[in-house]
Amino acid sequence: MGTTPDEVAHSLAFLQIDLTDTDFLVHARSSALGFRAGIASLIRDAKAAGELGPCDTNRLARAVHATLNGSILDWTIHRDGAMAAWIRRDLRTVLDRYRSG
Repeated sequence: MGTTPDEVAHSLAFLQIDLTDTDFLVHARSSALGFRAGIASLIRDAKAAGELGPCDTNRLARAVHATLNGSILDWTIHRDGAMAAWIRRDLRTVLDRYRSG
């Protein structure tokens, strides 16, 4: 979505078009599904490495994807600290309960 508030705002402007134009929506959906598949792959790798315990990989990938999107948007509103730190904190909130050890 971007690394600065302005970039996120531009991304959201394009998302508005993606959601209202069926030709663009196909591409937005494909991109979102590919991104979620990448997250699921990382979760599978983390489980295989013993970094995460038992979980429903696809369900957790969906929660992580939603957290990433929400965290970025929330940061652009609050702008408290670095975006990466904001995202890491939110992801830890979601993932900590699945961490092994």
